[in-house]
Amino acid sequence: MCIESKMELSEFKECGSNVKIFQPTVLINPKKFTIKNNVIISEFCHIYGGLGVEIGDFVHVSANVCVGGGGKLTIGNFVNVSAGAHLITGSDSVRGDAMVGAACPSSYRNVNRSYIILKDYSWIGTNATVLPGITIGEGAVVGAGSVVTKDILPWTIVAGNPAEQIATRLKEKIPELAKEIYKI
Repeated sequence: MCIESKMELSEFKECGSNVKIFQPTVLINPKKFTIKNNVIISEFCHIYGGLGVEIGDFVHVSANVCVGGGGKLTIGNFVNVSAGAHLITGSDSVRGDAMVGAACPSSYRNVNRSYIILKDYSWIGTNATVLPGITIGEGAVVGAGSVVTKDILPWTIVAGNPAEQIATRLKEKIPELAKEIYKI
């Protein structure tokens, strides 16, 4: 059940238990949202349902996160998207072959609706930006303020603009802790 929210359960494609959506938050096209269990979407988020939003178990989408572009967003289990992150699932063409911006008639625009996939245990840092067509690998961490322009390998830590690998992350303990949490 969705609590801490003015939204009704019937507004979503699917909404699991212990889901907290804090207001004010804007969820555009909630019929495209599948939200599993133990999810927190903090205040001042703006998430566009576009081609679909799937959020796994034990996910926190922190305050001021923006998901735009009209593509598909898939968030795995035990994922954290930190405050102010921008997940861009689609974009207008910048090549000069069309007009840009939602205020222009769609017949004059060339929009590429894409996707972003955040695999289990990944973590997007504060004010990071993930561009369209990106997969963040299992257990990967994107540093604060980074700009992700290519897929991120599992269990790596990246930072910078463009984001580059700076370290690796231990992968043995986190999946074991997740199994324990599911038993609670």
